[in-house]
Amino acid sequence: MDDPRYLLIFIIIFILGARFFIVFCQYILQLSKTSHLENMSDAHEAKATTVLNVLENATRYVLTFKATKMLLSLLTTVLVLEVVNSQWPILEILISWFVLMSFTEILPRSVAKVNPEKYAIKLINIIKFVLTIFKPIYWVFQIVKSFWSLFFKTKKETHYSEQELLDIVEKAQSEGSLEEEEGDLIRRSIEFNDLDVYSILTPRVDVVAINFDWPLDRITDVIEESEYSRLPVYKNSIDTIVGVIHVKDFHRMLQQKLSFESIIKPVVFTPTYYEVSKLLRQFQVSKSHMAVVVDEYGGTAGIVTLEDIIEELVGEIWDEHDDVELDIQSINPVQYLVSGNTSLEHFFETFNIETEDSDYDSTRVGGWVLDEMNKIPKVGEQFSFEQMKITVMDADDRRVYRIMVNLEPPKETDE
Repeated sequence: MDDPRYLLIFIIIFILGARFFIVFCQYILQLSKTSHLENMSDAHEAKATTVLNVLENATRYVLTFKATKMLLSLLTTVLVLEVVNSQWPILEILISWFVLMSFTEILPRSVAKVNPEKYAIKLINIIKFVLTIFKPIYWVFQIVKSFWSLFFKTKKETHYSEQELLDIVEKAQSEGSLEEEEGDLIRRSIEFNDLDVYSILTPRVDVVAINFDWPLDRITDVIEESEYSRLPVYKNSIDTIVGVIHVKDFHRMLQQKLSFESIIKPVVFTPTYYEVSKLLRQFQVSKSHMAVVVDEYGGTAGIVTLEDIIEELVGEIWDEHDDVELDIQSINPVQYLVSGNTSLEHFFETFNIETEDSDYDSTRVGGWVLDEMNKIPKVGEQFSFEQMKITVMDADDRRVYRIMVNLEPPKETDE
């Protein structure tokens, strides 16, 4: 026990523990979301306000913790070399580096990611004490930083994560400084890059298309009944779409007695999980207004139009030919009529259901009902989900078109 190496080993373990704590404190501060802390502060959580004050001077805690980490790493390496004292110093340094990275860098970061705001509030007083103790280190390296800043000037930029921006919008709406319509527009813009084509397509069964071999009078009837300005054209089956026609070009063709083939324009093809933002840029480059969505087997999964994409940004666009139909229509405070074509994400958000829509294969309410009931239901059939009783109001032997949602009061628990 008189061997001085035991003391050195104890010191090394202490330094490793100190480095773990320093790294952990650094990451819980860096990973803490200011929007969450502001909400806690508004709820009179005093320590949340203290954390926000520390975060305002990010340079101080980042510089202090980084310098302290480096100092502790150097001390650990020197002590390990002293304790082992072998003929392989390089191997000892590599082992020390591996231990430092595994147990005092990666591990504390992984733990901090679980709930950074909670840990920050619990440890904020200790963090402030550590920052005060190591203030001389901060002063020294702040001088060094200021010196190098004279030669390398950087433009200061503030970056926010997508979730932080959404939290800011929600808070502004709740405070009344942002109108609901304005908030919805900003929210759609933020979430736009996360959308894929599959979530907004018009499914194959709803696509109105023209067979290349149809007689002109039948094509005329379909155009007049559909009232769309553009229609896809296919040969043999809808899985072999060859292009798209504009109604204006069709009428010109009839007047000038041109061939039907001459008015067919090329169409854009896109996979089901292609990003909507990229498809929009593709529309701009190709000057197209419609894309055919193909599935993994090369068949037609549906179509997406430029209007579909714009509606994801600004909301539904109705013209004089559209029959206005709300996705979710309130009958009374506890009863709602829901279209089967409603986005599952919108449905869950409307009824405050915390279940993630990504947990389901379907993206629309109609498909979700089929998944929940595990069959094709008949009109009048019901099932319960969360605090709702859902009744099928309109369906056929292939799909569900409309459901009725009855909100049920929470069940009382016996005390």
